[in-house]
Amino acid sequence: GREMGQHIKQVGSSVADGSTPMIGLMLVSFAAVMREGSEAVFFLFGAMQTGEDTSAMLSGGLLGFAAGALLGFLLYQGLVRIPLQYVFRVMGVLLILLAAGMASQAASNLVLVNMLPPLIDTVWNSSTLLSEESFVGSVLHVMVGYEEQPNGMQMIVFVLTLGLVSWLYHREQVKS
Repeated sequence: GREMGQHIKQVGSSVADGSTPMIGLMLVSFAAVMREGSEAVFFLFGAMQTGEDTSAMLSGGLLGFAAGALLGFLLYQGLVRIPLQYVFRVMGVLLILLAAGMASQAASNLVLVNMLPPLIDTVWNSSTLLSEESFVGSVLHVMVGYEEQPNGMQMIVFVLTLGLVSWLYHREQVKS
């Protein structure tokens, strides 16, 4: 990850100073997206083999592809104008939140199968403010592990993971 980050910084810097054409950054980004996109294609292909409603799956996949291409283009246009240090800082924060959310979801699953105690069954209920079924709630659920009724173990794991990974990230930033 560190080498890839340094490589992307080098490509971005050389594009910014004009020694590398803009196509260089586009190709690096294209390769990364294609790797992830191929996973989606394999997933959709496997899902289509089940014999379910393939037209809905195909149209959903094409709609997702179009939305992803548009979002990618818009992000590219925006990121070209933002200094790379800020981009990597924001991406680091988002990855820390993602890691804490994943750890929290893992704790929730372990509570469900009685491998961990819940400590408190429901710390709060925010379903009236932000339902997991809403668009924003489902995006937050996927991105940071948002739950409208978290248990105590989930909260402890989220906070501990957030703290530990933030500390490790900050420590690495100070080193470099």
